[in-house]
Amino acid sequence: MSVAGLESLAAAISVVHIALVKEFKTSREDPTFALLYVGVWTLIELNIAIIFASLPPCL
Repeated sequence: MSVAGLESLAAAISVVHIALVKEFKTSREDPTFALLYVGVWTLIELNIAIIFASLPPCL
C-alpha cells in the first residue's frame, strides 16, 4: 500500500469521526454513552496520524 493509499485511509477515518460528532450533537441518548464512540474514533484518528507521520516517505 502506498503512502497515498494510507492518506486515503486517514481521510476516511476523519470523515467517520466528523459524522459521529455531528450525530452526537443531535443525539438524545445519554451524553456519556454517546460520547464513547466519538472518543474512540478520536483516538483512532490521532494514532493513525502519528503512525503515518512516522512512516518513511519512500514507502
